[in-house]
Amino acid sequence: MMDEISYEDLVSLIETKNIQLFDVRTPEEIAKYGKIAHSVNVPVHEIRDALQMSAEAFQDKYSVAKPTMDSQHLIFHCQSGKRSRMALDAALQLGYSNARHYRQGFLGWLQRQENTNNEMK
Repeated sequence: MMDEISYEDLVSLIETKNIQLFDVRTPEEIAKYGKIAHSVNVPVHEIRDALQMSAEAFQDKYSVAKPTMDSQHLIFHCQSGKRSRMALDAALQLGYSNARHYRQGFLGWLQRQENTNNEMK
């Protein structure tokens, strides 16, 4: 699917810091389970409003630059893929035509990270 990103591509973008990665889980989930490096928390119920804020308001609220409409590496993720799909749909409807989501979510990320770490031992 064009609107999904693979684990390998996600890792590559994070390593180059050429990404705007939004974690759409609740702050409580992130506190409990952890987060992917460089991700910014914008809960799914805030996404539509957040993407319609002025750049200044977005920066003030989330402490990062607001994605541009033509942002090449705007990625959403959640715990398992359902909420990131909702966030992606909202972004696409608002005109963020290159937005994608990491369908495997944080659980898939953790699983891949553990497998990678085990292979390196």
